[in-house]
Amino acid sequence: MDRVGAPLNFVNPLLNQGSPPLKVLRSARKQLEPSVLTGEKYMKFAGLLSWTFGATLVALTFATVVAHERKEVAGLEVVFGAEPEPALNGEKQFLRWRFLKDKQPFGDIEEMTASVKRNGKTFGPFTGRVTAREPGVVATQHIFTSVGEYEATLTFKKKGDATVYTVTFPFKIGDRKTLEIP
Repeated sequence: MDRVGAPLNFVNPLLNQGSPPLKVLRSARKQLEPSVLTGEKYMKFAGLLSWTFGATLVALTFATVVAHERKEVAGLEVVFGAEPEPALNGEKQFLRWRFLKDKQPFGDIEEMTASVKRNGKTFGPFTGRVTAREPGVVATQHIFTSVGEYEATLTFKKKGDATVYTVTFPFKIGDRKTLEIP
């Protein structure tokens, strides 16, 4: 029987090391040998896998671009979004600003203050906090009671710089009652 491809196990590199526990795996590999993908089946499987991966990558890239706004302020790239998404009324929401410099997280931010504006009325100030798990991310926590379009404004300083910078992003709060789950 002509075989093309690799056995359907992921321990092949480990099996050649010869330690006692791996001898058991070596015998298990011999039992799996007949389950090798062959010729046409392997090509179909590889094609399906690559198509699925590509489609997923395109979908995730599109979702990220649509869901988050980007601006450049003070030589930094600022990416804004709400979490969890979609942002809904009556739910706890975090407004998050991610600071990047040369595509790397930039955490030297201080004196962060946010305000939220809706229909000409400003709410706040809200103290921005740097998240402990993600360097370069500033977050504020809210529960929005009204559906509609808002603006979030963050003022901040870079450590060691007396200049106060401001960045404003539009965002929407959707109606929780109209959320459809497929």
